[in-house]
Amino acid sequence: MSEKDSAQRDLLEKIIAMQDKLMPALKEYGKEHDIPSDLRRAMEHIEMWDKEVAHEEGHDKGYREWPPKQFANALREHIAMFPNHTEREWIQEYERLVEKLPYDADREHV
Repeated sequence: MSEKDSAQRDLLEKIIAMQDKLMPALKEYGKEHDIPSDLRRAMEHIEMWDKEVAHEEGHDKGYREWPPKQFANALREHIAMFPNHTEREWIQEYERLVEKLPYDADREHV
């Protein structure tokens, strides 16, 4: 695995770890409140994306960048749902991590 691939895999692992922190907070919120439809849809997409990335087993060529970007955008739009300061920090950290994901157009095709 090249250094670039290793760095990309590390970034994906950090993004997934942050999602693992955020999802329980969202699900807990959903027990007592309605989750906005755009955020609920983004949550569904990010769960499918998690499975795709997990099945890649080190081959980053197959994952799509849009689900985490969509999730980050929806989280930012609905950040007021999170009264907990720590959860808001997690959202901001998630956004910073997702911003580092390249777009398909930025990828070198071999």
